[in-house]
Amino acid sequence: MLDWKIAAAGVVIVIAASSVFLTGSGAGGLFSNVINQIQEWLESSPFGGLFASPLSEEKTVSIILFPSNFTLKPDDSINITADNINIMKFRGEINIDFEKESIEMQESDTNLVMQLPVGAVNISGLKFKHMLVEGMGFRVGNITSNNGSIEIFNFFGSGIINLNTLELKGNLTKLKINTEDETWELT
Repeated sequence: MLDWKIAAAGVVIVIAASSVFLTGSGAGGLFSNVINQIQEWLESSPFGGLFASPLSEEKTVSIILFPSNFTLKPDDSINITADNINIMKFRGEINIDFEKESIEMQESDTNLVMQLPVGAVNISGLKFKHMLVEGMGFRVGNITSNNGSIEIFNFFGSGIINLNTLELKGNLTKLKINTEDETWELT
């Protein structure tokens, strides 16, 4: 009964080693879909952390958004700090109304709603796989736009809500920026 488990573990090790070799040798483009599926399976298997290695390198970035209203939907729980208020392990949606200078936080799967004033609110542990921001002003490094779009992939970091801006600071694997004049992509 134990023999098949040992054989299965051996197959998993061979597949994982092969995927590492293929991505490092330049043949990764040919087998990328297969390798991605194997990696997803390995991450969800009991062997989870043994073989998981990122296929994309993370980049550190600071993105400043100038919205009138904005909704953040983190993928995981976050910590929020404002003045003397500390909210730990909040899981839910954050609606920011910069015109009314109000933040409304709706906890997932409950009726709990919390309100804070806009200004010097820090969010730590902010994580999302994908976010598309369109039709608002923003600044990323020396790139600015009054009405462009930003597409963010695999972000992990923090957020700072000030009186009229939302700043996202952290790591991401890919960033697409469209301004009125040009398009940039950071991968």
